[in-house]
Amino acid sequence: MDTLSNNLNFSLEFNHIFKDGKQERIPITHFVKEVQDWDDNIHSYTLILENINLELFFSSEVEDAQCRMDGFDILYDESIKYDEKNIPYISPGLITLFKHNSETEYYPYIPGIYCLNVTIQGEKFYSFIKVVSSRLTDDQLKYMRIEVEDQLKGLALDVVRKQSVFHGLDELNLDMSLFQQFKTLNHYFGDISTIIADLTKRVRSSLKKEYKLQLVDKPSHVDSVSIQHRLKHPESINYLKTRKNMVDYDLPENRLLKQIINSWISLLVDFIKQVDYNLEKFNGENEFFSSYTSIGRRKDLLLEINAYRKRAVQMKAALNQLRVRPWFQEISDTIAFVVPHKMYIDVRYSKIFKINQHLFSNEVNLSLHSGWSFQWKRTDQLYEIWSFLKVLDIFKNQQYSFSNVPQWMIDGNDKGLEDLLVIPTIPKGASFELQKEDLKLKIVYDGEIPKEPSHTNQQTNPIYTTSDHNNPDIRIDVSIQEVFIGSIIMDSKYRKKQVLMDSKYQLTSYADHIRSPYIYNKKRWERIRPVHRVLVLYPDKWGNTGIEYLDDKSISLIPLTPDMDFLEFGEMLKGLVEELVFDAQDAGIHVIER
Repeated sequence: MDTLSNNLNFSLEFNHIFKDGKQERIPITHFVKEVQDWDDNIHSYTLILENINLELFFSSEVEDAQCRMDGFDILYDESIKYDEKNIPYISPGLITLFKHNSETEYYPYIPGIYCLNVTIQGEKFYSFIKVVSSRLTDDQLKYMRIEVEDQLKGLALDVVRKQSVFHGLDELNLDMSLFQQFKTLNHYFGDISTIIADLTKRVRSSLKKEYKLQLVDKPSHVDSVSIQHRLKHPESINYLKTRKNMVDYDLPENRLLKQIINSWISLLVDFIKQVDYNLEKFNGENEFFSSYTSIGRRKDLLLEINAYRKRAVQMKAALNQLRVRPWFQEISDTIAFVVPHKMYIDVRYSKIFKINQHLFSNEVNLSLHSGWSFQWKRTDQLYEIWSFLKVLDIFKNQQYSFSNVPQWMIDGNDKGLEDLLVIPTIPKGASFELQKEDLKLKIVYDGEIPKEPSHTNQQTNPIYTTSDHNNPDIRIDVSIQEVFIGSIIMDSKYRKKQVLMDSKYQLTSYADHIRSPYIYNKKRWERIRPVHRVLVLYPDKWGNTGIEYLDDKSISLIPLTPDMDFLEFGEMLKGLVEELVFDAQDAGIHVIER
């Protein structure tokens, strides 16, 4: 049933407060007594704008009237109270929901639907509020959130794959999937060895009846089957069909156990063959490794893969202890398509089964850290993160690959049997290193630029600034063979294009005031500008993709919008890196073609 607010003994009103001081009052006009009675075709959402200073005024002559709304739980306001179920509510009065530049930290309501309800004189009235984005459509917002989560999980999987490989082994001719399986098996082999030792002494079995004809003068066990056989065959007076109790090892759980053990041995055999191939190539060819691989590094690799081979042989020998047992030969080779319930009951079998599942699973369980719930509350911050991940994705699609494992992504993750990787929030200053041949990119998220030359570092912070503006959203430091050749600076602005140049001084200072003591390894570096152009990224809900070049200010305005085409932006980034390389070549720094 629809209830209009003018028929009630309370009223609710939002108030937008704009930067110029103007205000807009928005009354809530539609209520229902049951949530399921709300019909979008009949009832109207109350519309409020994202990122605008916002107040809510609750008026009622009933003193114990209560108003609850999604989002009250993150407000730090003295007017917030909690009921017996610890649900926040307000009494009649005024409350600030969002305020820019306030000493109290507010999270703006992000675009979406929010439920509000009023409890008064024993009755409840519900209404729904819709927060509208001024920068993106609902579909674009939804796509951005999904893409951020998908890209984070993709990055995490890349990190897992990179972490799983000994640094430098990618130079070898090894199947990295097989190598990862070997490492996983090795990780759990302490438990496996204990189980193998126990299984060699005590494997699961059952008793089964077998009947054989034997001479009547020998001791025998007569039962109903023996008697029935004699009645059917009276001519067999010298023989009696007698029962013998036999130990049966051919059980469903043992068939699956045999299948698993055989697959592990095959895995180790294949791995040993690949290692032997690499050892043969290593010892027989001088050009097996890149010319950039030092003699010391080659010796380390030789020791490393020899150690892996030795360990694989030991593991194979341990597994073969089961294969040589007589009972193992009695188990049929029938493939188990269904997991028998006894596989879960016996802890030894259960452990073997879980390890095998983990070993041959291509999936890693991924989970977002709880801290991401706060990131979702700020569309402007979410846009910054999305832009950063999009830049990473563009370079990966241009054949750049990770050259190291970002430590911040793996800190606090313990590898267990469940292999759950918790993806942390991206900290300020987090970076990824990408490489293509001799060209290395270090892509930094929200990192501070030092203000003194003495605080710089060739590897981590090769630039400094003489300006107060030293915190770009995205920075790309480019190097050739560890020689710094320049940076690309980007800022993500969740704003209208018309107001982007309000930050003109901040943007131009990135190009004009940044210097590097390391650029081109030059002794006279003071006049060299490491940053040639600053890119300003902003969303355009209307689908514009055209880049605007402001040559006189070294600034480019780039519409970067979820679910839109990024080809022009990708080509621009590629061109900017090429320009840095050309300038480096003029300074005597060259990429060696291979």
